[in-house]
This record gives sequence, structure tokens and C-alpha cells, in this order.
Amino acid sequence: MKPDEETPNGYGACAVDKDNDEEEEDDEEDDDSLMEPEAKPHSIKGILFIMIGSFCFSVMFLLAKLLEGTADAFTLVFYRSLVQVAISLIGIVKNGENPFGGAGNLTRFWLLVRGGFGAGAVIAWFFGIQNLPLPDAVTLQFTTPPFAAVFAVCLVHEKWLRLDMIGAAVCLLGVALIAHPTWLFGAHETATTDDGEDPVMKAFAVGITEAGAAMAGIAYVSVRLIGRRASANVMVLYYGGLSIPIVMIGSRFLLGKWSVWGDGTMTLWNYFVSMCCSCLLIFQ
Repeated sequence: MKPDEETPNGYGACAVDKDNDEEEEDDEEDDDSLMEPEAKPHSIKGILFIMIGSFCFSVMFLLAKLLEGTADAFTLVFYRSLVQVAISLIGIVKNGENPFGGAGNLTRFWLLVRGGFGAGAVIAWFFGIQNLPLPDAVTLQFTTPPFAAVFAVCLVHEKWLRLDMIGAAVCLLGVALIAHPTWLFGAHETATTDDGEDPVMKAFAVGITEAGAAMAGIAYVSVRLIGRRASANVMVLYYGGLSIPIVMIGSRFLLGKWSVWGDGTMTLWNYFVSMCCSCLLIFQ
């Protein structure tokens, strides 16, 4: 054929170039699809870190239980916050980050939400630990996922799947078995349980611990809303920085004292255990 017949109106060469570009884009997409499996090691690494964090969280709860009667929940959160602020500031200075989070007022709002609700959650958990058997308190703390799922549906507009509903129902069943409410299991003849616990105080502690799980759910969803607009160091700085005034105000209004750093009853061993309890958050 003649060149004019092959490329009518002079657009044939452009069409060939366009086809070549499309083939190159398809090849790049194929290459990208081949690269996707390489992301799996990162997922496994993340799961491993979550497992390590959960283990450290449980050990931290054990140390908090050892301080029962010596250091209240506000004192424990105070020392925890000091370590959080120190660790986050080291990371911020090292990476040259903006400690206030420089991605707009909305991001700072969610940073404040994350810090405030996170502080409330930890205070509630420590209260539950010191007023409930340790296995019960740890189990209640790990009912956070159903709350996070509900808040994710409301705030992030994620889908609420049937498996999520089943998991939430199982978690609530576990809470009922731990709380042992009288309206479900019947009233005891005595004012205390077999192990000397006050049923009213136990129910109150269960409620506070579950409130902590709900606040933690809000904190986790806020991390999702913040996304990559603020680093983990900035999030932890807000978390620890807000916790300090919150525990001081809470201690003053609920316990009648400002001295969240401990009173004269704390020994050197108690302070050591408090700092060990705080340092475990490096792995969380």
C-alpha cells in the first residue's frame, strides 16, 4: 500500500505511537502487579510488632497490678506519660519533624482527640487492673476492636460485615461472663463473692474498664483519620502531653490531691516498677 493509504489524514503515525504507549503502560501495570507480593513481608512484620506490643501491654498490666494499693491509676499514667513525651521528642528531633503537626487544623483536632481519649482509656484500664482480677481486666481491655469497628463505621464509613457482628457479639458475651451481672445470673445471698470481692465494686470496675475500651476505640479510629499527615512520634507526643494535665486534674477532683508523682508511701522499688511499666510502651 501507499503511505497515504496506510496513514489517512496523516494520523497513522500518531495512532501507532499511541498504541505503543498503551502497550508500555500495560507492561508497567503488569510489572506493578508482579511487585505486589513483595508487600507481604511488611504485613507480616506489622503483625509481629502488634503481637510484641500486645505482650508488652499485658506485662505492663502485670506491673501495674503489683503496685496496687501503693500507686493509683493517675500516678501510673503520669509516669507513663513522662516516658512517652521523652521518647517522642527524641524521635521528633532526630527526624526534624514539627512537634505540633503541621498538616492543618483538622489534623490537629484529631491529634487532640487521639491524645485525650487515649489518656482516658489508659486511666480506666489501670483502674480496672487494680480493682479486678488481672485476667479479667486484660480480657476486658482487649474488647476494644468491636468498639473501634463501630466508630469506624460512623466516622470512616467502613462497612460493617457479618463477621464483625459475630465478633462483637462474642466479645459482649465474654464481658457478661466476666461481669456476672445479677440480673442475668441471679443475686448472691451474701454481700460479697467467694473471693471477698464486692459485687457492686466489681460491676463498677467492669463498667469503667469497658468505658476505657470504648475510648481506645475512638483513639484508634482517630489515628486512621490522621493517616500520614502526622508521624507516630507526633501522635505519641500529643498522647503523653495531654495525659499529664488530664491525670493531674482527674486526681485533684476525684482523689483530692495534685501529687500524681506519688506520696510518701512509695518506695524506691515502687518507683522502679513504675518506670519499667512505663518503658514497656516503647514496644507498643
